[in-house]
Amino acid sequence: MFRQVPRSARPPRTCELVAGVPVPKVLIIGPGPTVRGGITTVIDAYRHSFLWSKYSCSWLSSYEDTSVLAKITSAVRALACAPVLMWNKDIIHIHGSLRTSTLRKSLFVLIAHCLRKRIIYHVHTSILDHLSGHFFKRILSLSDVVVALSPGLATRLRPFCGQTPVVSIPNPVLLPEVTLYQSHSGRILFVGRLEPGKGYLDLLRALARVFAEMPGASAVFAGHGDIRAAAQIAAELEISDKVHFTGWLSHDSMRAEYRRASVFCLPSYSEGLPMAVLEAMSHSLPVVVTPVGGVPDLIHPGVNGLLVKAGDVVAMASAIVGLLQDSELRTSLGKAARLTVERFYRSDRVCARLSELYASLRR
Repeated sequence: MFRQVPRSARPPRTCELVAGVPVPKVLIIGPGPTVRGGITTVIDAYRHSFLWSKYSCSWLSSYEDTSVLAKITSAVRALACAPVLMWNKDIIHIHGSLRTSTLRKSLFVLIAHCLRKRIIYHVHTSILDHLSGHFFKRILSLSDVVVALSPGLATRLRPFCGQTPVVSIPNPVLLPEVTLYQSHSGRILFVGRLEPGKGYLDLLRALARVFAEMPGASAVFAGHGDIRAAAQIAAELEISDKVHFTGWLSHDSMRAEYRRASVFCLPSYSEGLPMAVLEAMSHSLPVVVTPVGGVPDLIHPGVNGLLVKAGDVVAMASAIVGLLQDSELRTSLGKAARLTVERFYRSDRVCARLSELYASLRR
C-alpha cells in the first residue's frame, strides 16, 4: 500500500536562499486558531515567534470544535486544500494526539509523502496503544522525524517509529512579564476541559476535604465541557458556594485567574505536556499534578511542584492543604516553577530548537 520514497531521491522544491543558505518553507497542520485546547496554544506560540516569518509558515486548520457540522466541514476542506498548500512548501509539520486525530492526520501524511515533502509528525499525547497497529506504525515510518514532548515520551515512542528518528521538543510558553504573584487568596485553580480524563471529579472530591479543613478557601474551574454535570457533583458534595465554573476564558481573563490563584491543580489521568501546567508555572504558581505523560520530566517533587497519584483524592487534598497553610513552601515552589519554565520552556528557546530541526531538513 505504501512505497517509501528514499529521502536522498526527494528533489529540492521551493527552498528560498537567505544569505546564500536555503531556508525551507513550512506548512503547519493542526486544530484551527479558534479551537480550545493545548495544541492550538502551541501553534499560536509559533505564530508569535520568529519562526513564522523566517520559514514562511502557514497554518492549515484540520479541525474545528464548534459543532459536528463544523468538524466535518473543516476536515473535508482541509483535505481538499492540502495538496495545493503543500505544493509550495518544503516541510509539512503535522500535529496529532489521540487515535481519531492520528487517523485524520494519516491522510495528510500520505498526501505529503506522495508530493515528496519532508514530514514532521508531532505527537501530543501519552496514550500510545493505538500506535502499535501496523497502519499507524507505517504512517510514522513515512515521516522524516517524529517529535515527542519530553525525553520520557520520546523513549516510549521509539518502538513505534521504525527507523524514523524521534526527537524531544517541549511545548513553548509565552512568559508573562511579572515573575511572582504571591497570592494569599486561598484560591485553588483548575484549567482544562471538564472531562473525566482530566481528573476534575477527583479534584471536586478532594476540595470537599480541603474546605472542611480550611473554610476560607475557594476554587475556580476554568474550562469548557460538561459544566452542568460538574455543578451537580459540587452540589452533592455541598461545596457549591465555594466553587465557581467559568467556562472557557479569553487569554487575558485566563492570565488574570493565574494571578489571583494561590495553588494550581490538574490531576489528569493522561496528558502529553499540558500547557495549563506550564502556564501556571510561568506565573510562579505552585502546582499539584499527576505523574503522567511528560509531567515527570517537568516536575521535580518538592522542588518546583508536587506530584500525587492519579485518583488519590486523600493525597491530593493533603497536598493542597499543605500548600495553602505554608506560604514559604508556596513561594519556594512558585519561584522554582517559574525558573524551570524560563530555562527550558520559554517560547524563544523552544522555537530555536524547532528552527534547528527545520534547518536540518532543508534539501
